[in-house]
Amino acid sequence: MSRISKLRFLVAEDHAFQRWHCCNILRALGADAVFPAADGHAALELLSDPNSPIDVLITDLDMPEMDGVVLIRKLAERSLATSLIIVTAMDRSLMATAEAMARAYGVDFLGAIEKPVATKGLQALLARRQTPVAAKACDIDTAFSAEEIAEGLRNREFEVFLQPKVDLITRDVKGAEALARWRHPTFGLVYPKAFMQTLESNGLADELTSFVAFQAAENCRDWRMMGHDLSVSINLSVASLEDVCLADRLIAITSAVGLDPRYVTLEITESAAVRDLGRKLESLLRLRMKGFGLQARHQRGGRGRRDPARMGAAALVRLSARPGLLHRTADGRGAIPRLDPPARPGLARLGLGMRTMRIFAMRPSRQFTMPPRILFVCTANICRSPMAEGVLRRLLARSRFPAAIDSAGTARHCVNMPPHPMALAVTKRRGYNITHTVARQVRKSDFLTFDLIVAVDRATRDRLREMAPPDAWAEIRLLLEFATRHRGKNVPDPHGFGPGVFERSLDLIEDACSGLAHYLRARRVIPP
Repeated sequence: MSRISKLRFLVAEDHAFQRWHCCNILRALGADAVFPAADGHAALELLSDPNSPIDVLITDLDMPEMDGVVLIRKLAERSLATSLIIVTAMDRSLMATAEAMARAYGVDFLGAIEKPVATKGLQALLARRQTPVAAKACDIDTAFSAEEIAEGLRNREFEVFLQPKVDLITRDVKGAEALARWRHPTFGLVYPKAFMQTLESNGLADELTSFVAFQAAENCRDWRMMGHDLSVSINLSVASLEDVCLADRLIAITSAVGLDPRYVTLEITESAAVRDLGRKLESLLRLRMKGFGLQARHQRGGRGRRDPARMGAAALVRLSARPGLLHRTADGRGAIPRLDPPARPGLARLGLGMRTMRIFAMRPSRQFTMPPRILFVCTANICRSPMAEGVLRRLLARSRFPAAIDSAGTARHCVNMPPHPMALAVTKRRGYNITHTVARQVRKSDFLTFDLIVAVDRATRDRLREMAPPDAWAEIRLLLEFATRHRGKNVPDPHGFGPGVFERSLDLIEDACSGLAHYLRARRVIPP
């Protein structure tokens, strides 16, 4: 990297003290040329001066007038050779999304840092200066002509159907998904697969998106006025995400209808996160900042599923039932059904036509997916964590509470080994079966797919926090936080000791798992 004294810095921050603090740190690091800006407009003016090029832009995201999101796009549009650092007080999932957006725009993104800025953190980011990489785009085509679709929009042939979203355990309707269908005068009811690609590629997506959003928001408002605690989700087309004014248009619709945006979830297909990724992620980030819920729907066989630029998506696996469509009623309101009890008890948990989805930016709820996914972690995954897995598995099985339970270790020296013989013996005496357990090491994907990662001691918890990626979904907790009879922070490691220590560890694990089971039952469904 170039010497800091030779670099020119621009700090865009609306908070006067934070701006002063960051500039002082840069000067303490040896920077001679540090320029402050109170908002995006002032920063862009300094960036646009060809006689005084800026080497590093340090910007906040949430600023009045022109915010940091727009400023990043403007930086990319001008093809300026300026490195970028984001400084924000927003949560880590938004920071990760902003990072993905900046990289997709081809900006030389050095990293994100939380407020207040620390000298070591800023110095470490400045050591990462690199060359920007250009984003890629992709073309699409489809069957119906643009003229036919435009005529259908003019003739109001498109309709909104409402598909209920159902709690797979209680069978209560938790909300609905608004789906666009074309009532074609010749072909009857036409599904989006036949017209959406042409609609997107010919600039017709905005009109359909606004129509669906307005109808969906009206329905949701009516439901809530009738006392139903429901929300609504809307599918966004690929082309709609390219419009950086999308958030303003949708907030205007919800304001006109009288609905809080937090009751609206926008669902985006994964393919939308591949083409022209920068603009799309800017739209998604702005929508999240406005309060809308966001989900990225997994499409089987979709291209680009492992594109590193999609690391801004929080990977939360979720099930969604598809019991059937609801048409708008004559008075303009969608019906609010409750599913009848199934003929056979197991069917309610399976639903009909289940699909897998991933939440793009998580809501600040500590409720869990259904079934919840729990991972116990110790050092080697041969003693404490497999015992905890076996205890919780039996507790929940007895109450017929579905859950995905696993265990792992932070170290790898026992990978592929069975549980410790003494752990097998003491658990067997108490009626637990852990013979199926095979030791494995914690993976990065565990932080994205599990709801709760439970550490058996503080050292393991601290190690997990170090390993967690920026967009981790999983909540990391200590096992004994859930204990009701025993106090302390650590379940002692019995490895190398006699059966008495194993029995003591199992006593603590049983107490904590009993409390954990109650905790899970109280937080079993995430709001749609």
